[in-house]
Amino acid sequence: MIELKDLSKTYRSPEGEVVALEGVNLRVEEGQIYGIVGYSGAGKSTLVRCLNLLETPDAGCITVEGFGTVRISQGRCFFRPESTIGDAGENTGMETRLTEKHLKALRRDVGMIFQHFNLLDRSTVFENVAYPLKYTGRSKAQIRARVLELLKLVDLSEKVNAYPSELSGGQKQRVAIARALANSPRILLSDEATSALDPEATESILKLLQELNRKLHLTVILITHEMAVVKAVCDRVAVMEQGRIVEEGSVYEVFSHPRQPITDRFVGSTSGLGRINALMKQNLDFITPDDTVIKCVFSEESVGEALVSDVSRRFGVNMNIFLGSVEILQGKPLGGLVLKVEGPPEKRLAAIEYLRQHNVRVEVIEHG
Repeated sequence: MIELKDLSKTYRSPEGEVVALEGVNLRVEEGQIYGIVGYSGAGKSTLVRCLNLLETPDAGCITVEGFGTVRISQGRCFFRPESTIGDAGENTGMETRLTEKHLKALRRDVGMIFQHFNLLDRSTVFENVAYPLKYTGRSKAQIRARVLELLKLVDLSEKVNAYPSELSGGQKQRVAIARALANSPRILLSDEATSALDPEATESILKLLQELNRKLHLTVILITHEMAVVKAVCDRVAVMEQGRIVEEGSVYEVFSHPRQPITDRFVGSTSGLGRINALMKQNLDFITPDDTVIKCVFSEESVGEALVSDVSRRFGVNMNIFLGSVEILQGKPLGGLVLKVEGPPEKRLAAIEYLRQHNVRVEVIEHG
């Protein structure tokens, strides 16, 4: 489990101040693949770098189960080991200043992979993966065994003596993942790890992260600006805007019922239904005074019902389909339709209200 409480970070320069994080609260359960999504400048990369204290927050608390709690006040860090209960029931965990030893222990627990791989160009694949193990007291034989085990895990055994310049983007990221796993962390942070890759390589890396999550019981935190990545692999997602988390929930909840405008834009970017805005801008000639265009989202409670034909018969309106999609998220169906509803105004309104009463999320796009 990872928990953040009231995490804040402001960057200061002669040009002024930039608030990167403002009172961020977040909880990630053990074994989850957790997505943090936001546009550029939302604060998501700062947040992930604060998790392993590559960046020092100004204030807040970071708790990592099995490690302890780091409390930050005015940029100074204090550490309390995971609480232990004495014979008299008292909390025996004592807070001290955070030391380099504490930091090393935290970073052994929290591996990290980056957008641009950060490999050593003049070192082989073997040497890149072995690098974090050099000062751990292991013998050469132990290091070699561990590196070969990791390269097999990421399906790169045949590249053991290759150099980064000889690898594809997806292979470089696999080396970076193997290196991040060298010290057997329980948590893996991924900072835009797929955004520099082509679609095929992105898919393979996401599948690898899912396999590692399952095989190694890793907790994975994915930082991304691509909602398609979240949709593909995550259990839960937090949406960031201007340094704050504005929405959080299971992937299905967020996709089926986005509550914030920014979330709605993200969801629309991965759905065929998002194309309706471009369609409406191109051509409004097909809308008459007797038409209403609506976007409907059918969640698991309503996706199996014949609601469109039922509404058409019940209220005497015509419902023409412009766009439609059905997908499976977290094992549950999620469907969407863009419909042109034709008929008298009062019947159109009654039809829309009926859909809403039957667990369909309806957005009116255009009135004739």
